Amino acid sequence: MLAGWKQETQENLSVKTMDKDCDRITLFIISKAGFGVSMKWPKWRKTLAKDDMIVEEEEDQKLGPGHVFSYDKTMSILQRRLLTLIIIPRWLLKNLPIQYLNDTFTSYGEFSSYIKEMIEKERKDPIKESNTATANLLTNFVKASAVGTGKQILTEHEILGNSFVSLLQLITKDLG
Repeated sequence: MLAGWKQETQENLSVKTMDKDCDRITLFIISKAGFGVSMKWPKWRKTLAKDDMIVEEEEDQKLGPGHVFSYDKTMSILQRRLLTLIIIPRWLLKNLPIQYLNDTFTSYGEFSSYIKEMIEKERKDPIKESNTATANLLTNFVKASAVGTGKQILTEHEILGNSFVSLLQLITKDLG
């Protein structure tokens, strides 16, 4: 972030990406506190056609099996297009030949896949569950879903729904 600001301020003494940077910081906090995942700050480069900065995709963000977008890209798309996802029906997002809408639909599916993988990882790692220093919102959801009195309190579908609603609340709180 500071490298991008330094590059901008050397040329015109103004920072043009402050709003994008603040959105990115908010997303970092949501990701770490909500899901226990650290995100990397993107590299910036100046575009030749315009006087603005764009984000370069990190080459070291390898996609897991079955994924189309990296976790960082998925979260960024969801943050920027949450209103689109809420207003436009899923079948329309998927079927219209508009890349913007198709990517929005894909990011929603990717979010679900990443959360399901994190749930599985949390369930398989009981040591992390007992450590309150590394606990996050998803860890607490998984703990709440543990079989206690012979019945499961939260299903995987409910954990996924709660995770999405929590993401929605945090992002919309940032907007208002």
